Parts: sequence; structure tokens; C-alpha cells
Amino acid sequence: KDYKLGVSMVLGSGKYRFEYEDDGDLMPGENNVTTWGLCFDWNLNLKKGFGFKGEFHTGDNLGIFLSRSGVYLDSDPAMPEMKGVKTNAGWLELVYKADPGTVWVGFATERLDCAHISSEALKNTYAFILGGKYGLGAKTALGAEYTYFNSKFKDVDDSGNSNQILVSWIYSF
Repeated sequence: KDYKLGVSMVLGSGKYRFEYEDDGDLMPGENNVTTWGLCFDWNLNLKKGFGFKGEFHTGDNLGIFLSRSGVYLDSDPAMPEMKGVKTNAGWLELVYKADPGTVWVGFATERLDCAHISSEALKNTYAFILGGKYGLGAKTALGAEYTYFNSKFKDVDDSGNSNQILVSWIYSF
């Protein structure tokens, strides 16, 4: 009841087809890219309704798992090749539970290896999170979460900022 720890992993391979420009002509290309990832997550309950939740993961080509990393075309047009982008990411939340509601505040970050991405491509992001949900009874709750994102791009001095508000109606069964 006081803590939960988890470990998960993924390993796979996929064939990627792409086009690249060579002397003004579009040329076809294809190769295999390996997807791999290792993840650690935790939920630690402290006293008086407080707790910590979090996750850390690392891997290549994790875009299909909602990571911002993806598969990129190598910048060498003489020998183009799709390569998985390495990523390290994690998030941490402080949670307070008191019937009938829960509130949380958190931080998240994702850092991408920039060796194979083009100029102006996303290289890292961090986010601040504030949210809560209120139980209405009968397995139903209302929730809301605000997230502020700050993203940095390769070879760009400015950062991209965005605000996100999620509202939810939750039915548990």
C-alpha cells in the first residue's frame, strides 16, 4: 500500500520507406530502424494523503509511445538513412488526496539526441503541470489539468511555449 515500483521495456524493428532529394529529383529509400526502450515508474504514498508519482525512460525511436522522438532522415544526401532518435525523459508529480478530491503539481522533461535531426527540429521540452479531479460519487469524477510547455529546437535561439488545458469527465467501471 505504501509504494509501487514498475519496470517495462520494448524492443522491435520496422521498415521505413522515405524519399530524399538528389540533384532536384526525389529518390526512394528504405531501411530498418530498431525501437527499444526501458522504463522505470513509481508511486510512493507518504503520510496524510501526500504521495509522489513518477517515471523515467530511455530509448530509441519511441514516437509511437507518445514520446516526441521519432525517426529522422540522416543529413547526408549521398547515403540517406533513417535513424532512431535517442531520448531520455521523465516526469514527477506531488499528489494530495482527500475525499472526494485529488490535486497534483508536477514537472516533466524530454531530451532528444540531436546528432541525426535536421536544423530547427525539436531537441528538448520541459513542462509544468497543475491538475485536480473531484469525485461526484457513483464512480464518476470531473477533472482538469493545466500544462505549460517550453520547447527548444536545434540551431534556434528562441524557444516555443504553449499552454494546454485538459478537462475530463471520468467514469470508472
